[in-house]
Amino acid sequence: MFLSLLVVAAQGAEVVWLEPPTDAWRASVAALAKASGPALSPVDLRAAATRWTAADDEALRRVDAALAQARTYETQLDGELLILRDLEGPVTAVSALRDPADRGRLFAALAYQGFAANRYFGDQLGTDEAAAPWRSEVNGQPLERPWLDAIALAPSREATAYEIAEAPQRVAYNALRGRVTQALPATVTPRELPGGASLRVDGSPAAPDVSGNLKVTPGRHLVQVEQDGHILARFDATLRSGDDLVVALSPSESAWTSFLATVDDGMPIPAEIRPLVEALGGEVWVARPDGGGGAPTVLSLSALGVRQVPLTPVQAPSAEPSPDASAGRGGLAWGGSVGLAAGWLSSGDFYAQDPANAPHAVATVNAAAVGGFAEGHLAVGLLRAGAGVDLLATPGPWHVALTGDTSTRFRPLTQVFVGLPFAVVTAGWLFPYHPTAGARVEAPLGSVCVRVAGNAGLPLDQQRADGSTWEPLPVWTVTGGVGAAFGR
Repeated sequence: MFLSLLVVAAQGAEVVWLEPPTDAWRASVAALAKASGPALSPVDLRAAATRWTAADDEALRRVDAALAQARTYETQLDGELLILRDLEGPVTAVSALRDPADRGRLFAALAYQGFAANRYFGDQLGTDEAAAPWRSEVNGQPLERPWLDAIALAPSREATAYEIAEAPQRVAYNALRGRVTQALPATVTPRELPGGASLRVDGSPAAPDVSGNLKVTPGRHLVQVEQDGHILARFDATLRSGDDLVVALSPSESAWTSFLATVDDGMPIPAEIRPLVEALGGEVWVARPDGGGGAPTVLSLSALGVRQVPLTPVQAPSAEPSPDASAGRGGLAWGGSVGLAAGWLSSGDFYAQDPANAPHAVATVNAAAVGGFAEGHLAVGLLRAGAGVDLLATPGPWHVALTGDTSTRFRPLTQVFVGLPFAVVTAGWLFPYHPTAGARVEAPLGSVCVRVAGNAGLPLDQQRADGSTWEPLPVWTVTGGVGAAFGR
């Protein structure tokens, strides 16, 4: 089944199917919505505002680039301050980790940032006011905040000579790791997560223990709720010993399922659903298939609320035939092309109309021609018929057509044609006074059309204003063109 739409989205809208549709309905509704991507499922909509995007890839790339740049300051006086500042923005911009490899990239930056804090402030870390942004505390003892976050990411990982080149700081980090991992942990507690959902903590899958929560080392943690490969929620939290991070979805599972079951024309969009719609471009179509195979119910979600999209079902083939199949059955189709052209235009009139001034030379009667073309046609089977116009201009000094007291370099050639997809015969009128006959060959290459055309302008006696007769000479044109093709 295909559709004719009474109201169409002004811009593209992604389509979310609450249940799987038939292939024909899926393609038809997507075309009417001008969707830019494939059909979505409810979990795609639920994850729209928190899904992994190119911005997340860019955040990790910036961490790598900032770390590489920061290493160049290690041997410079007070270079530690630049290391601390340059790494802070990229490190804090990372809000999700997909796997241990991502975690390793963030760990390396934090370990090096902590190295700079330790080497610059040393024993003054706990008392120097300038150290406050880089200082944290565990069990009442001050420590380098970047190192605490690195330990929280990977409690069992020792720093290597590549990550911390200088031995005193490397020894200090590994000693600190032993102290932090022995501290009272923090917890991560999931609440009312949907069936099939899971947790990912700092890039690795994690599951609650018998107490219903996860134990984590104090420090910064990146926690994600995931379902079917989608990130449903992100949490970026710095936890102290004994803190508890409650992980819950918004909207809640009950509110989400209720919305999907009851969404209808005229409803306002709940506040917790609006960010999901905005994340998909500001308008989303939610489609519910008809159990009997008829037209689905389609609802538009936008800033205006929920509105039903009026659809009229039209009987049609269950699958759209390919152009080749349509041509084989003799189906009616339309198409056309538009593009640029250039070539040769020759006429003895260029000399004969002004022999007193025009040079008696071959160049006088042979002109370069530049311009464009546009045509439209109907096709029935392999037969093609249509009409078009070629607009040619001859820029040479003598290459004009005289008409009374005026002259023109622009020579519109209007014509009708009939033939096959790759070759047609033409008849028309080359302004201002030549009927034409000709032929054209074309090589359509998908959406590109390449063509060569030739025409003969037949001499037709012209009556002058004084009653005398002027006998023009023939005009010959050969042009090549390239442009965009559409339709069939």
